[in-house]
Amino acid sequence: MKNIFAEQLRKRDIHAEIHTLYLDGTKKTEKKQKLTIYEELNRLSSWNPDIILTCDDPALNALLTCDHPSVKTTPIVFTGANYPNVPFIQKQSNITGFRDKPDYRTNIELIEQLIGKCIVVRVTDDIYADKIILADMDEQIKDICKTNNIFSPDKIRLSGKRGTSISKNKKIIPDAMYISTINGKSTRSLIKGLGENYYNKAYLAIKRDYLTLSLGRFSSFPGFRSSTKWSVIIMV
Repeated sequence: MKNIFAEQLRKRDIHAEIHTLYLDGTKKTEKKQKLTIYEELNRLSSWNPDIILTCDDPALNALLTCDHPSVKTTPIVFTGANYPNVPFIQKQSNITGFRDKPDYRTNIELIEQLIGKCIVVRVTDDIYADKIILADMDEQIKDICKTNNIFSPDKIRLSGKRGTSISKNKKIIPDAMYISTINGKSTRSLIKGLGENYYNKAYLAIKRDYLTLSLGRFSSFPGFRSSTKWSVIIMV
């Protein structure tokens, strides 16, 4: 990305010093990402970049909340952000950018084509950002995906069969596509949502962060993700 960006600047006869910082959201928690950005901005404090560019939600959110003084004064342009914190950004005159909303409907339709009728499991753990994501996703899939309660008290779901009586080698095929939301901070919810495997299921990572992608590796059924962007910060 750095080379592509530099090449485009050269074509416009702009010769710039460019520093790139890659934030691996699959290995670093949000707290570590903030610390990494803060330390990098400190390291470059004598240089004073003219502009800071970000790609993806984690990079933008970590930059805006790292509490470094330069974030309030240096022009910031974001791209590839699915759900930027608009109320916060509107308060800052030095921030602008482009949204890139994910197409969750197409994701659900693709999963159905690949593995048939199933329960699509998604994880939520952040109060502000996830409310926006879930509301948008629910609106997109409301006519193609029903809601499934993973804590149904009678243990009889969807097909009318008891999951505990089904052979381990045979999965229950639901009568339609369903969506189940599990709390990433609740052990009971995670065990029930990701470990219970007598229904035909799929895991969908609805965002690209440390917890969401890590949990996908531990699910006992096929996993998919709606975003493949890299979290990048470019300082020019």
